[in-house]
Amino acid sequence: MSETLIDSKNDILLNLNILSKPKYYRLKININGFRFEDIRVSLIEKDADRVQVKISAFRALKSNNQDTTKEYIKYYDIFKSKSCIRTNTMRYYLDSKNPLYLIIEFNSNSDESVHVNLDDSCESLIETAAKSLLNVKNIEDLRKSINDPFNTTLNPEIDEIFSLNLLKDLNLATKTTFTPIKIVQNKNGKTIVRVDVNLPLGINSASLDTEKSVEETNHVKIKFNGLELNLNAISVNENTTSTFSKKFNLPKGTNTKDIVYYIDNSKHSLVIEAGYLG
Repeated sequence: MSETLIDSKNDILLNLNILSKPKYYRLKININGFRFEDIRVSLIEKDADRVQVKISAFRALKSNNQDTTKEYIKYYDIFKSKSCIRTNTMRYYLDSKNPLYLIIEFNSNSDESVHVNLDDSCESLIETAAKSLLNVKNIEDLRKSINDPFNTTLNPEIDEIFSLNLLKDLNLATKTTFTPIKIVQNKNGKTIVRVDVNLPLGINSASLDTEKSVEETNHVKIKFNGLELNLNAISVNENTTSTFSKKFNLPKGTNTKDIVYYIDNSKHSLVIEAGYLG
């Protein structure tokens, strides 16, 4: 370690002051209602410069009167040359000011905070936003922030409650339907089942899942098991890699052999249309 030459008493005081105020690189994880005891955090060394934070969480679900457990996994890449973190100092804890957030913290040469959502589903985002509303003093400021999430002149207090990513996702969610399955008539007057599912940012293509399908990132796979529709994808957005999965039970009379699917870029959603026999 190199030594620092100090020329005056002022320099001594300055250096002591710096030493007394450690700096941190923090990941602020929006845990969307997961219990702290159900969350695991680990560090994966990818190469000399890149480490990957793995956040896994378990959530109990009830389906058809059966209790099941679903695991959510999020990976976040950190580049040591850019962030100057010390990997052996990692620790994590609930934010004392807002328990909706898990803080993953490293000692660093400078202070930096990054917001990450654990569960990117539209339902989870709305649930978390609803809980965060308890800390909002001015609803009008929030409305403006959701309408224009990139406006940096808005009330900075909103940034403490809603991350920019959450505001962008909420902005996107306001343009989508919250009822993913509908029975409607298409432009030809034919009755069909339409599924309209909001996708995480980054996913931009889709295909049917077959035995010969290859794994792709930012690509959603569509698979039918009778009337059960399964959607799965691995999304990569900036430094974040996460899994996306949805399962729906289609109404009786849906003809899953007669389907059309496409990405609706205006709403950033996957649309699946199938024949309906009624």
